[in-house]
Amino acid sequence: MIKLERITTEYIVREDRIRLSGERADGATVSIWLTQHLLSRLLPLLLQWIERLCANVPRAETLHSFVQQMAKAELTLQRPVRAIASRTAWLARSVDVAQSRKAVRLTFRGEEDQNASLTLAVKPLRQWLGQSGCWPEGLD
Repeated sequence: MIKLERITTEYIVREDRIRLSGERADGATVSIWLTQHLLSRLLPLLLQWIERLCANVPRAETLHSFVQQMAKAELTLQRPVRAIASRTAWLARSVDVAQSRKAVRLTFRGEEDQNASLTLAVKPLRQWLGQSGCWPEGLD
């Protein structure tokens, strides 16, 4: 299984899909294509996981907004992961989501033995969702 250390997400118009360009610890890259259908099922799970972390906290919506703003402010610019056409690229058919109190692990699965995992703690997940335009109105 490929373990991703960093990712860059971008919408590719001509493909009408999201390309998740991932980088392993050794610098090798992989491009994983995500359909709108798959994302429409994944994103609510991730947002619900974040919301559950503060479910019993008074004024949870205000807290979410504050924490989201902090995550955005603490985002450091890095060079994007560049997808290389001749390298590994495949379409994700499913995503397994494993949640703990501190992190969420996403395992993207393609055909046969194509799979890659990405583990995100709460703040990096908030940053990814915020940068990708996935954060819903009213929660930032």
